[in-house]
Amino acid sequence: MLYYIIQHKMGFQGFGLFAFCINYIFGAGVLSIPYSFLHGGLIGSGITLIVSSSLSLVTALWLFEIQARAQALKKRESEDNDNNDDCFRITETSQIEISEMCLLFIGNRARVIYDLSISVFVLSSAWMYASISAMSLVDTIPILTKTNTKNETYSCDISSHSGLLWSLPERRCYYDYLIYLLLFSVVQAYLISIGMKRLQSLQQLLTVVGLIALATMIVTVLVAMKEEGLAIDKFDAKVVVFDVNGYGACFSTFVFAQLCHMGVPALTQLVTGEDKMIMYKVLIVTICTTTTLYLILGFACALFFRQKRYGCT
Repeated sequence: MLYYIIQHKMGFQGFGLFAFCINYIFGAGVLSIPYSFLHGGLIGSGITLIVSSSLSLVTALWLFEIQARAQALKKRESEDNDNNDDCFRITETSQIEISEMCLLFIGNRARVIYDLSISVFVLSSAWMYASISAMSLVDTIPILTKTNTKNETYSCDISSHSGLLWSLPERRCYYDYLIYLLLFSVVQAYLISIGMKRLQSLQQLLTVVGLIALATMIVTVLVAMKEEGLAIDKFDAKVVVFDVNGYGACFSTFVFAQLCHMGVPALTQLVTGEDKMIMYKVLIVTICTTTTLYLILGFACALFFRQKRYGCT
């Protein structure tokens, strides 16, 4: 149904743009959504998520308009003529990144602050994705043998290791981790080098896989809740309404849960033809989709695991 709405109501480009936006938003951070609902209170977390998602959507749409204004300003300066056209249009040949918009409208200091902030964000996100992927693959698909010198089978559960990785009891786990980090870096470098237009099919595949994985998480929790029962009346008020002690983690998670803004200028240039306004529809559908999935996942997992943890049945 979602595919039908995007593909048939927005044209053939819709799902490709939707895939890029979804993949900008989705990441390892989605796993912290249930934790945030669990520790921030269900009602308070739900309201916070809706408000932060709404603000994220509005600012993304504003960014689209600011890009049109920046292009119009540069065009007027370069042509140096009397242009009476008061309409702002995003052209196909000119792409202005957010850094350049900061320079045009706010100043060089704002540009420097943005460049530093986005660099830290992108590098830390890339490291997080690489590290989580490597740790998962080390245990599930080991490259080196899973038997040590005593011919004993061991498990490379790096996530449960409390010390530094090079202090792992089994050095083969550390070597596997480094190998997967290197492979991840090579794949990322290659994907960056080939350009966004050639990545649309891959992005669509990753979106489908991500949505299936998220749906699987939701369905398994809902089935488990149905089988074991749920005694909502036995939860205390902090769980159901609001818990001030855990709200800090909840708020910070939701603020970063809907970030796709850094990709808006590049995604706009993927739209062929003059109908750039399709990005409005894509952004609205994307944020609404992720918000709905976050709410279902957060409520279901928080209720189920709170009940399992504290024996509220």
